[in-house]
Amino acid sequence: MKNKPFFIRGNYYLIYNHSNGGEIIFKRDDNYYYFLRKQYEHMSSIWQLISWCLLPDCYIMLVKIKNDFPQEMHWLVINKIIYSKFGHFTNGYAKAINKSYGRRGSIFAKGFRRILLDNDNLKGEITKMHFLPIRNRLVESPFDWKFSSCNKVHQYSNDPQLIEMLKAFGSLDNFLIDHHSKKIENIAA
Repeated sequence: MKNKPFFIRGNYYLIYNHSNGGEIIFKRDDNYYYFLRKQYEHMSSIWQLISWCLLPDCYIMLVKIKNDFPQEMHWLVINKIIYSKFGHFTNGYAKAINKSYGRRGSIFAKGFRRILLDNDNLKGEITKMHFLPIRNRLVESPFDWKFSSCNKVHQYSNDPQLIEMLKAFGSLDNFLIDHHSKKIENIAA
């Protein structure tokens, strides 16, 4: 079994999970927005959401752990806080979906996944994430999928999340060139 990296202040992580048994997690548009709102409510004190993509049966988020934790706080304590808040976030979402649709049980596969990223990987991971809706034949352009950070680049020019995402590309122009010029077959799975 692979070891999962611990969450450390200032580091970037890819966080993702999929549904249990291929079930649809986001059944209506308002479910996507509710998930993002709950993520912000529970996790914004812990991490900065850099980029994201929500698909009908999964989510993927690139986050940066904040440096706001007291310096004397041990990394194990920080991880307990993150796991607790993340559990409240995803369990709360699952309970709301269960109540709304008269269902029972878990909607997410057990144990979310995370990958520690370095600055050299950010650009490629963000691009791959934004091309997932194309790979899944949901849209023809990453800018057409309304449930990802890709199509937000024109809406929130001064947003800290957008500024942090664009750092990986150097500029908005480079981001746009990268996302318009890439073909799906050139994006690694």
